[in-house]
Amino acid sequence: MTSKQTAVQMTVQVDVDEDVHPEQLDNVTRQLLGELRDVRDIESTELVGRESVPDDVRSGVGIELGALAISLLPHAVPLLIDFLRDWCMRGEKRSVKVKAQTADHSVELEYNPTTMSIDEVKELVQSLTAKMTSVSQRSVGTSDGEINQTPPKIGKLAVG
Repeated sequence: MTSKQTAVQMTVQVDVDEDVHPEQLDNVTRQLLGELRDVRDIESTELVGRESVPDDVRSGVGIELGALAISLLPHAVPLLIDFLRDWCMRGEKRSVKVKAQTADHSVELEYNPTTMSIDEVKELVQSLTAKMTSVSQRSVGTSDGEINQTPPKIGKLAVG
């Protein structure tokens, strides 16, 4: 790592079978949270809180089911995406939606192991990493380059 890089704030939304009970989704999300805390180069990982808590929540602490907030430097994005790909492939009907935010730009992607090959994921990761690194460098004044607003032709990726 060379100079000051701005951390990328990411939200990962876990998706499993449509018929899954909310408690099961919470358990799967917490399992992923525990595993992500052991991944090197991830600065922080936590459950995403909800602004409004339903009256029937017993603990008094509301979370958005299936959502994790992650903070990491741009060079760690490929590591995270590879980890999430492998995690999705270990369970049935798992997929993830990832939203990354740096400065005033965001990138969103959705990964479902049943619809994307490993090569497509690698291409998607390269594109995402290039965009996040470009935004990070621009936000600390090391580059005047523009961000390519055209998403790749594979997977689901939106750049804003």
